[in-house]
Amino acid sequence: MEKTKICMGCFEELPDDATVCSICGFDNKTIKREVQKWCQGAVIEKRWLLGCRFSQSDTYTIWRAWDSVLEIKCFLLVLNDDSDMALSDIAVLSKENDIDFKILSAGIVLDRKVLCISADRTDIKEDELCIKENVRGEKDIISHIDNGNTDKNDILPADTLLNDRYQILGIVGIGGFGITYLAKDINLLRNVAVKEYFPKQWVQREQNYVSIRHSGMVEPFKYGLKSFVSEIKMTAKFIHTENIVTVTDAFFENDTAYMVMEYIQGESIGRELRKRKNKLYDTQEIKEIFVPVLKALSNMHERKMIHCDISPANIIRKKNGEIVLIDMGAAKYIYDKKMTFTASFLKPDYAAPEQYQTAKSGKAGNEGTWTDIYAVGATMYHCLTLEKAPDVIKRLESGTDKIKVEHRFKLRDRKKWIKLACDCMELDRTKRIQESYTVLERIDELS
Repeated sequence: MEKTKICMGCFEELPDDATVCSICGFDNKTIKREVQKWCQGAVIEKRWLLGCRFSQSDTYTIWRAWDSVLEIKCFLLVLNDDSDMALSDIAVLSKENDIDFKILSAGIVLDRKVLCISADRTDIKEDELCIKENVRGEKDIISHIDNGNTDKNDILPADTLLNDRYQILGIVGIGGFGITYLAKDINLLRNVAVKEYFPKQWVQREQNYVSIRHSGMVEPFKYGLKSFVSEIKMTAKFIHTENIVTVTDAFFENDTAYMVMEYIQGESIGRELRKRKNKLYDTQEIKEIFVPVLKALSNMHERKMIHCDISPANIIRKKNGEIVLIDMGAAKYIYDKKMTFTASFLKPDYAAPEQYQTAKSGKAGNEGTWTDIYAVGATMYHCLTLEKAPDVIKRLESGTDKIKVEHRFKLRDRKKWIKLACDCMELDRTKRIQESYTVLERIDELS
């Protein structure tokens, strides 16, 4: 397979016979690699490869760049030595409101104040971007979170400073492979979520460091770390995608890795379900949950990725009602046939039959877009009935694909919604709905 030719000025794809980029105008025959200097071709802090200068003013210079940690194109806004602007007071805006800019991170790089910025388009021109001062500042910062009886031996203490900029405030959640903290970004004066790779079965805490328990766990730890880094890079592909959590930064410290994400104030659908007791969601509420989830999955599937861990716990409703899909820990490329940690992420009430096969063999099997569709169906069934879907293994053992639904759930319009959920949960993947857009079309017909 031939390598794609990339412009070293803006990192866009170049036609095979071109040397001068039609987007940024850079002549790729003139590239010269430097180290630790603010110039084109420089590699900054072993992370950012500088492309061409995008714009310049009396106060700052903006460079096109390639972030090798997140594996994304970005812009670096570098303040001049004599600038007294505060990084937290800078906003990057689109003059015509047709470009989505996100400030990912901020800090001191080679003795300069630097903002890392992402845009949903990289073919933008200088006059489409607007820099404003004194429009941000500290707003609605959560300063503390109560963690109750959390085991203090495993977690980083409050006020720990990570990467010289993320101040730990408390714990958001603890999973088998990681700990998610609420933190304050002291450079941008905002809350963030910081996920630490911490597989408890293999490691222990020694002061702030992550220490492997014994030599037999070194290889599993390394493999898990590689999977965590893959999660970071996959999540970064969707920085500008609605309804998928936004990753803003990543780094290595304390002998482990960290992923920084937007902090979502809200509640998981799983927690909502536990609170509802006997109060069913009406079909409009079901639509409000699953249309955004399916649109998010459509974006993933278009990039040949599958989530592999759809469940009520991984769907968050923000305080403003927006639905966000989180946790790419089990996500993978459809064509990736390497050994997997699938068994570790398997949720028995939502996992598809082919995921059990993969977990048993340790080798990638027949997962595809239809695998996510099964989990959507099982999650939808749970929301429609307040009961978990029938166990996959028992269904396979009994040889009956049909799901028996209590009569009280078959009333009026709910009956058609339950049929949709059951169609998504066909045991035979070839008979199951294959694509998320098909489910969206079915939902549209039910509305």
